[in-house]
Amino acid sequence: MEWNLLAMGYDNYTNYIKLPQSILVEFNQPENFNDFDNSIEIKVSKNKKKKSINLKNELEKIPTERIKPPYYFCIESSVGTFSYCGVQDFTADEGLVIIPNHLLDQMIINGSDFVTVRYVSNVPKGKFVLIEPLDKEIFNIYDLDKFLEKILSGYCILYQNQIINFEYNNNIYKILIKETKSVNDIEANLIDVVNTDLSIDIYNKFLEEELKQKKEQERLDKERQEKEKIEKEKQLKIDSTKSMNQYFTGEGKRLGGETIQDPILMRELRLQKFIEINNQNKEAYAMKQIEKSIMDLALWESQPVSKHEHTKFQTQTQTQQPNQIKKPKEFDL
Repeated sequence: MEWNLLAMGYDNYTNYIKLPQSILVEFNQPENFNDFDNSIEIKVSKNKKKKSINLKNELEKIPTERIKPPYYFCIESSVGTFSYCGVQDFTADEGLVIIPNHLLDQMIINGSDFVTVRYVSNVPKGKFVLIEPLDKEIFNIYDLDKFLEKILSGYCILYQNQIINFEYNNNIYKILIKETKSVNDIEANLIDVVNTDLSIDIYNKFLEEELKQKKEQERLDKERQEKEKIEKEKQLKIDSTKSMNQYFTGEGKRLGGETIQDPILMRELRLQKFIEINNQNKEAYAMKQIEKSIMDLALWESQPVSKHEHTKFQTQTQTQQPNQIKKPKEFDL
């Protein structure tokens, strides 16, 4: 059952609408109303001279409520937006539907727009609803749980992604119906909350965002500390290298005349030069030992010696091997 009606607004922060009385008549009208007209019998009282019609017993037999309350409706605009509502009364003028102004704003309905009002049946009773405040200031309201329960008590039907507006201290705030469940603990898109024991939970997205930001900041701080530690270790290595080269703080030059200011490169060049000089000293010392041995041999051959002295000289010469030559002292770098 649906009707095409002209939308009008009124101030009320609920989801109750006003409909024309003809819709209520249509709900209560029997399916074969004409048959009931013809079935009414006229009875005349024998004790009275005037004729009277006794319809009490006959009217009780007529099914006066073809559709029983509560009456719930879906209002759909010409642009496809919609909202679910209950009916406050049937006092609107014919052809009109009176809708709370905040619902008109949500559905982008102007005062001269026609809407489709569609009857909705078999709405399950609700058991649980998860609410998400869309304004951070809502959490500053004293005893927020009870306050939101009072706000929801003005609504007869709730559905997922429904936005509810309310006024507090001359400010308009919004909450979002994030999740709904029926009495069977089954997730339902639409629930009836009239005369039900409804559990309400509040989802704080602002606190969750703060926790995420805090966690992200902790991660960034940890990365920064690790980078600082690595940089500090690098600086310690550089300082250690500088301390090893404190004995020379000036400039160096290559043979070609190029100036060298890098202390590490200067140290490598000095080390290379020292090795070359050390090798040269080793070779010169070995040559001197060989020359001395040749001179001693020539002197021995030029002088007569006894057989005992010749054997002693030969033994001393064999013990002085090149590998036993004392190495020149090496300097620490």
